[in-house]
Amino acid sequence: LIDPRVIHHVGQLPELGEPRTTQRSRYQGARSGSHESQCWRTVTPVSREDVTMGIDIGTTAVKAVVADDDGRVVARARIPHQLRVSAPDRLEHDADEAWRRGPLAALDQLSPHDAAAVTVSAMVTSLTAVDSAGRPITPGLLYGDGRGRVPTAVDDMLPPAGETAEFLRWTAEQKPEAAGYWPAPAVANHALAGDAVLDFATAFTTLPLFDGAGWSAAACAGVGAVVEQMPRVAATGAAAGQVRGTDAVLAVGTIDALCEQIVAGADQDGDVLVLCGTTLIVWTTIPETRQVPGLWTIPHIAAGKSQIGGPSNAGGLFLGWVD
Repeated sequence: LIDPRVIHHVGQLPELGEPRTTQRSRYQGARSGSHESQCWRTVTPVSREDVTMGIDIGTTAVKAVVADDDGRVVARARIPHQLRVSAPDRLEHDADEAWRRGPLAALDQLSPHDAAAVTVSAMVTSLTAVDSAGRPITPGLLYGDGRGRVPTAVDDMLPPAGETAEFLRWTAEQKPEAAGYWPAPAVANHALAGDAVLDFATAFTTLPLFDGAGWSAAACAGVGAVVEQMPRVAATGAAAGQVRGTDAVLAVGTIDALCEQIVAGADQDGDVLVLCGTTLIVWTTIPETRQVPGLWTIPHIAAGKSQIGGPSNAGGLFLGWVD
């Protein structure tokens, strides 16, 4: 979720990284398949030192932890949500349940722990349309859904670019009057602190909609949207406002897999990072960018390094079906 040692006090937040550019929008300032999921909460007594809270929006549940300055988890909660698979090429959430109400429920369960900061991580890719209050009004489309399929050749670079653009095309056709089109973390951040903000890493996964400098007006127009309907983009760790009903700062999060990298420290050549979530993902750390047919290559958080590997269906969802 987050490295709890990063944020010690509100004044430190700007030190964690400044965005190269920040775009402002109008929005500033479970059950899965055949098995049942259970809500739970655990709490460990802890002295009243500063703690931080991480909230992760996953495929089948929202998970949250509270950690102290030494990285010790002192409380945790799990809020399950439904994963909708209405057809072989469909994968979606009730975005209001999973991306808005789920994080709010996790915050409520863990609110007795007065956190100095809260941050949200999430899977990619995801997208929904929202109304003027930031409430989702279309299904929350998820990675692998056929509505985001982009034609690829065998020798094309992976992961393919354009899934979010196709998600946006479909969503804009359903709700052209929507106030905004937001990925999961932007929905959660708006619910928590009134700011539909997205981190740079998640924004980069929307290429060509986000080109590194900002949202592309031409690319957005090509799929039926305008830049003003897209979320604000800021650096991971930047302060994004105050969490409603608390004294905590909302810090901009990032992609779940990048958070796993930070926590695991798989930064030496040959290190292997295995993520067994709903999807099984295996990454090997390599010293340079390398393209191998059938595998994905992504940047590592360590400068100059990359990770090569990719996802598999033989993860937690598969294990749930087998059970």
